[in-house]
Amino acid sequence: MADIKWSAFPNGGALIAGDIIVGLRAGANFQFTAPIFGSDIVNVTTPTQAMAVNTIYVANDPTSLVTFTLPLTAAFGTIIQVVGNSVDGWTIAQNAGQSINMGNKSTTGGVGGSTSSTNQYDQITFFCVVANTTWNVTGAVGNLTIV
Repeated sequence: MADIKWSAFPNGGALIAGDIIVGLRAGANFQFTAPIFGSDIVNVTTPTQAMAVNTIYVANDPTSLVTFTLPLTAAFGTIIQVVGNSVDGWTIAQNAGQSINMGNKSTTGGVGGSTSSTNQYDQITFFCVVANTTWNVTGAVGNLTIV
């Protein structure tokens, strides 16, 4: 098996969650994104939360649904994760021009679209595939509602 040659690491050699790493092996390029582990973790105990990239959120409001809103600015390759723990679950609201894709389903574009939990402990991880606007689900637990 041939050795894999890696491109220079960004950020002066430090690998940060969300970094895109490109490799070359036998003439074929491939890439992967650094895992979100080590990212900021936010315990959300209020009904609303503006989201930031490369952050894990725990929906943990003891009395209501938590509504998260996607960030207006997100670079290609950034990641966000929501872990459910609120009794009433969570929903992810979008800004104008934004959408979330999960398998063969897509949210309605813009502020009319959303992705929501159906169970207290549902989870979602999504990856920005078009800067600022388009997110693809890379992992989910539960039967999510896509609007």
